[in-house]
Amino acid sequence: MAQVKKYWVEEWSQDTRHYEITSNYELDSETLEATYYHVDMDNTEGEDITEEVIEDMEDRGYETIPKDLKVIVKFTGTEYGDDTQFSSGEFAVRTDVVSENLQKLAEEEIEEEQE
Repeated sequence: MAQVKKYWVEEWSQDTRHYEITSNYELDSETLEATYYHVDMDNTEGEDITEEVIEDMEDRGYETIPKDLKVIVKFTGTEYGDDTQFSSGEFAVRTDVVSENLQKLAEEEIEEEQE
């Protein structure tokens, strides 16, 4: 089994929205950028968006998509800006390899989502 990957995504204009994306395979930045749009910002428990990710990957011409791919995304909060100006948002990704204990927890979370 592939090592579990965890990504923390931030999207910002004047406000900064935070998302946590967990996957059992490494995701490229284009896929990560597309994933967080699928989560309801009221859902802070995590949501399985595997089908949406696979559809996005197929649309972009991926030849090899793992059959056991699993992607969970959850909204983790918003930092509000100090005024109402708007500029086009930017996108940033911070990647970390999950420690052995966190990997085990993430795998259990993925298994629970499958049930």
